Amino acid sequence: MFPRILKAKPLLFILSILITDLAVAQSSPQLSANEQQVLDDGKIETSSYVVGGLVGTLVIPFGVGQAIQGRYDEKGWIFTVSETASLAAMIGGLASRPMGDTSFPGLALAGAIAFTGFRIWEVVDLWVGPPSHNRRYDRIKTKLSRRNSKKLEHYSMSIYPVQTHTEMAMGTGFSFHF
Repeated sequence: MFPRILKAKPLLFILSILITDLAVAQSSPQLSANEQQVLDDGKIETSSYVVGGLVGTLVIPFGVGQAIQGRYDEKGWIFTVSETASLAAMIGGLASRPMGDTSFPGLALAGAIAFTGFRIWEVVDLWVGPPSHNRRYDRIKTKLSRRNSKKLEHYSMSIYPVQTHTEMAMGTGFSFHF
């Protein structure tokens, strides 16, 4: 009887040979571009954190502290552009006033307020940004180590002849191993 089944069902026989034991990796989330960038940047060392924070806070603004910390591409350029523009507005507003003019210096005041706001943001970012970056880095590394330590899930599928009480038939079996 078995050879008759092979003649009648050649496609099923071929499938049973081809699909006998498959291993499928457990699905795990891929890294986003932001997560990959954090990994590429690495951890911010304590020395860079402190030196960048002190220089950016006390000595030179305009994103220099973020550059020392290795974060210029992420945030430092924002402070370079914004503080330069607000300083230019402040100087332009003062320079455009004729001598002896006591009217309200609108552009100069707006530039000074903007510069002060960006400066406060820069100082906060200098001291809060690196620890936040390092926490994200650690979370991503933990996620990757968990993903790499998971075992492969194995499953197999086979098609085989099954004897019923009246005739021979093709059967399908599945096996899962975790």
